[in-house]
Amino acid sequence: MNNRILTFLTISFLCFISFSCHANEIYSLKTRHDVNKFITDRLSSRWDWTLLECKALPLGFNPNKFDQSLNTEDVFYKADLDGNGLTDLIVCGVRKFAITDEGEGKYIPHFTETYCMDEMKKLINIIYKPSGAWLVLQRYTGNFVPDAQPDTLVYKYSRMLELNRTPDHFDIQYVSFKATGCYGECPSFDMQINPNGFVSYKGNGYAEIGFKRAYLDSVETDNIFNTLNYMNVTKLKDSYTIQITDMPTYTIEVVFRDGRSKKISDYGGCAPLAIQILFEEMFAIARKEGWVKEGR
Repeated sequence: MNNRILTFLTISFLCFISFSCHANEIYSLKTRHDVNKFITDRLSSRWDWTLLECKALPLGFNPNKFDQSLNTEDVFYKADLDGNGLTDLIVCGVRKFAITDEGEGKYIPHFTETYCMDEMKKLINIIYKPSGAWLVLQRYTGNFVPDAQPDTLVYKYSRMLELNRTPDHFDIQYVSFKATGCYGECPSFDMQINPNGFVSYKGNGYAEIGFKRAYLDSVETDNIFNTLNYMNVTKLKDSYTIQITDMPTYTIEVVFRDGRSKKISDYGGCAPLAIQILFEEMFAIARKEGWVKEGR
């Protein structure tokens, strides 16, 4: 076999592998209508409010080259975020979030910004890595003035987290969560999770009332406790709040086996992204067990 034929076959094989790794349903999305239909069809009804007013991919966009003028409001991009060879979706619309393709028709949404009404973020770069693409977001105050160093989000422990090169390795005894009520129908409940996956629950209002218990699988449990160590939870502030009324307060407390503890409260959704992801995780557990109604 001559070198020309061998080169052709090698390139063809590599192209086939590349295409087969990325040619999933997300790969085929081309327009705002496509993305909206995908969200409606593939995610739960809780995500219908995120339907986009987004434009198609900008012509000539090069995801491997930083573009200072890139306007990422109301657009969407594609990249392999979790390194599994399947194309994932990054959405910049009313809310910025990502959807990873876990394979076998399973799609998982991930917020890439907080609920905080006092800040806004723009996606300013996508950095491709063999283990999965990194998303770089810049926080802005009024008049789009950069307020801090950009945040780099990476896929870790089945979620998008702010890059941390020096995670902790604490021995955590348990983590507890408390959600208070509001003037409306905000669920109020307490929950505690142990490293063995045991979950204890106490419902107080607009949720299943009384005491309940359940068990998480080992992967879900490990992801929660690994996330707590990855985010350097002991270095976070004790309280995050904004000037607004009629909001619930969410509190997470991490108790370590050496007797120390760290408690973080959030009123208004301005705690760091990793903390809010854990808040959502607690609600997801409660919804899955039927303790909190879907949509809460």
